[in-house]
Amino acid sequence: MDIRGLYPALITPFDAALAVGYGVLRDVVRVTRARGVTGFYVGGSTAETFSLTVEEREKILETVMEEAGGLPVIAHVGVLNPHDLKRLCRHAASVGVAAVSSVPPFYYKHSEAEITAYYLDIAAASGLKVLLYNIPQFTGVALTKKNCAALFASGMVAGIKHTSQNLYDLERLKNTFPDSVMLAGHDEVFCPAQLMGAEGCIGSTLNLIPDRFVAMDRLLAENNPGEAMRIQHTVNDLVEAMMHFSFFAVLKFLMTVQGLPVGGVRPPLLDLTDDEKTRALELFQAFLA
Repeated sequence: MDIRGLYPALITPFDAALAVGYGVLRDVVRVTRARGVTGFYVGGSTAETFSLTVEEREKILETVMEEAGGLPVIAHVGVLNPHDLKRLCRHAASVGVAAVSSVPPFYYKHSEAEITAYYLDIAAASGLKVLLYNIPQFTGVALTKKNCAALFASGMVAGIKHTSQNLYDLERLKNTFPDSVMLAGHDEVFCPAQLMGAEGCIGSTLNLIPDRFVAMDRLLAENNPGEAMRIQHTVNDLVEAMMHFSFFAVLKFLMTVQGLPVGGVRPPLLDLTDDEKTRALELFQAFLA
């Protein structure tokens, strides 16, 4: 299945008791799907995935698959426990995802051989192509054309979710592995990433303002990068403002303001204070004006 395009890195709704709000999740998928996205990325950083149980991750994926309307779904299956990893891989394959994905193993300083083996285990357990997830600011591992060579040579890698500001590495990866799919992982460099070889985006603010990315994507396809960058600047104004808060907390608050009551974040993340909510709402209203 073609995985190029625009993918919200889906949030996880929580109720007041911090249980997953599966009904609200269905609404998020339906509303976002209607706003023109290509598919959904499930269980990533924006989903607060490492604060979820394996059972919750499976049920979340099942819920998204039921509401995706045939759009491609990419499942993040990353976890350090090898038994849970195999379980999540097999489950993802059983519900019909387009590809599986994972951050590299983290915390310990893993060797290149260990990282390669980790991804090949994911491919073997799922029977699916793997979208590598490059997010060096969280994992301490930068995926490059050099340390990914063995993975691409295996034929089991679909491409990379490149959540890095280093667009030179993105260009080098696409140039070296031209048949792979590179997807930008930082919303604020969507346009320049497309010019450097990306063919879409997996982003957090695609939950909130997918129409802006649909518009930028269309303008780039029409060979109008100047107008696309004009929209990018407005998106970046919003992202910059959101970065003054706890990012996932403000994202979920603004989604709630838009009529999707997704709740707050799970500890150890903290929700916005009332004062922060007031300031965030003012900033968002200014963005929409």
